[in-house]
Amino acid sequence: MPLLGQDTSPAGGEPKFRCKITQKSANAQIFLFLFVACKMFLIFIITPKALIVKIRPFIQTFSVLLLTSRGRGAEKRDRNEHFLTNNSIYKLTFLKRMKKIFTLIAVAAMAVSANAQSWTVAEDTNVEKEQTYVSDALVTVTSTFAGTLKKAAATIAEKEFTHYIQVRVDAQPTVEAPEGTDKGGSTSLIFAPKSDIDVVFYYRRQAANNDFVSNDGKDLKVSDHADASVLDGTLTVSSKTDDEAYGFVTKAYTLKANQKYTVWGRGTTLNFYGFDYAISTGISNVKAAATDAAIYNMAGQKVGKDYKGVVIQNGKKFVVK
Repeated sequence: MPLLGQDTSPAGGEPKFRCKITQKSANAQIFLFLFVACKMFLIFIITPKALIVKIRPFIQTFSVLLLTSRGRGAEKRDRNEHFLTNNSIYKLTFLKRMKKIFTLIAVAAMAVSANAQSWTVAEDTNVEKEQTYVSDALVTVTSTFAGTLKKAAATIAEKEFTHYIQVRVDAQPTVEAPEGTDKGGSTSLIFAPKSDIDVVFYYRRQAANNDFVSNDGKDLKVSDHADASVLDGTLTVSSKTDDEAYGFVTKAYTLKANQKYTVWGRGTTLNFYGFDYAISTGISNVKAAATDAAIYNMAGQKVGKDYKGVVIQNGKKFVVK
């Protein structure tokens, strides 16, 4: 019977390892790697996506070095080197498994960084012209003109807000003037996505003809700088004032990467509270159609503007409460 740790391979043949201590040593390295990887994952949670992409090759190199690192003590070091050097099949399987684990960790970290993020108007929001409100790996958002900051609590779609800015322009944006023109005390917002993003705006708007219809004369709008066309988003009425003259609403859009958009309103004051944004799920916008088009319920029956519930107009679904 061979002694514990004795090489039992035939003379001149490939070494065969049956040493439990050696295998346990390799397993210990796996646990060590997982421990370090978990720490990396916690760091990734608060690391911007762009930085993760840049440092990933260096982390992968570090992981390989870790897997082939020498153990503590001369005896353990020799066992590790002997085992990883002479058991090529096990070594390849081992590295593949570790690479798969690291990839899963990196993907999970990127998924966390891609979760919905928010920007809300606060008491310290700077309303001077050309302010940058958001600048990250997904989008840059800036103001155009000097605005007005006001305090007014609101709850929209179960989110609490304390302040708002006025979003309005004097003239509708054009190709020549994509930001619109200064109304005085109000501003437009410029969105420059770096990736395709889904955006949800939170605001208070006035009713038009006792109703709230997407892109009507009182609604918030989004224009594409390329051709000044107005996009059509999904409008949802969260609540209304007691006299139903105003509604607290959300409006969802998908904005494309490497383009610029102007968020604006005209003819009424829009109380803009903030927005959520995240990597796009692939839902695209369509150009706005006439706001007096027929309205249908989910059964395909034509209904009036006083109908409450989920309706379809111009091929788009939205909720009227």
